[in-house]
Formats: sequence, C-alpha cells, structure tokens
Amino acid sequence: MKTPLKILLNLISLFFILSMLTFWFPSQSIRLFKDLDSLNLFTNVANGLNIINVIVSIIYIQTFKHIDKSKKSGWYFYLIIFNPIAFPIFLWKKEQEWLNEKSA
Repeated sequence: MKTPLKILLNLISLFFILSMLTFWFPSQSIRLFKDLDSLNLFTNVANGLNIINVIVSIIYIQTFKHIDKSKKSGWYFYLIIFNPIAFPIFLWKKEQEWLNEKSA
C-alpha cells in the first residue's frame, strides 16, 4: 500500500478517535456543536468512515495469500473490535513484516 493512502486511512482512524471524545466529554461537545443535529451528523460521518476503514482493512488482509489463517483471523478480530487503534499498528508495522515474509 502506498504511503499517501496509508496516511489517509490513518486520518480516518484519528477522526474516529476524536469523535469518541464527544462521548467522553459531553459538556465540551456542547460548545463545539450548536445543536443536536450537527452532533448527530458528525457522529454518523465518523461511524460511516470507520465502517469503510474496517472494510478496506479486511479486504487488504485477504490479499496476503502467504500468511496462515490463524494470523489473519487474529488481525480480523483486532481490526473489527479495536479498529481506530489497531489499524495504524497493522498498517505501519505488521504489513511491513508480512511483506518481508513474502519476499523471504
């Protein structure tokens, strides 16, 4: 995967983590959003982008044919449950390890 696409997908994860802050600090989110409709739109966009990120990551893991299914299924679990945190780890660290295994 090329670096600009990696950066874009990491920005989606960062955007989702920032959207979770509105739930952790609701009194501060009242200052950011003037009404409930804009807050709902913001969270819907963040959740939609996160779902797209999950789908892209699952499809990308399936392209590694030389990796055994147990490793893949572990990363499927991590990326579905903990996507905003696990996806950058997979993209910048684990992908390179799997590519090196392929070339070795």
